Amino acid sequence: PKKWDGKWRIVVFDISDKKKRYREIFRERIKSLGLYKFQQSIYVYPYPCFDQVEFLRQVFGVGVEVKYIIAEKIEDDEQLRNHFRI
Repeated sequence: PKKWDGKWRIVVFDISDKKKRYREIFRERIKSLGLYKFQQSIYVYPYPCFDQVEFLRQVFGVGVEVKYIIAEKIEDDEQLRNHFRI
């Protein structure tokens, strides 16, 4: 999108050690989509990306271990805004 809607998309995951390989690949894929690593296993993006995240959840069989959150505010988000140039 050309204009940010003011909402943050947050992807949170806790993929078990049994699926460590999938966890690492999942992490690399969401980074390649442009999501910003906010904290360990927490990534943020300013634009809708549910379809892409859902696709990755299905491919790697990690649906219940990955959550997609839409937030209107992240405290002290200046670093995020600078990163995404918004």
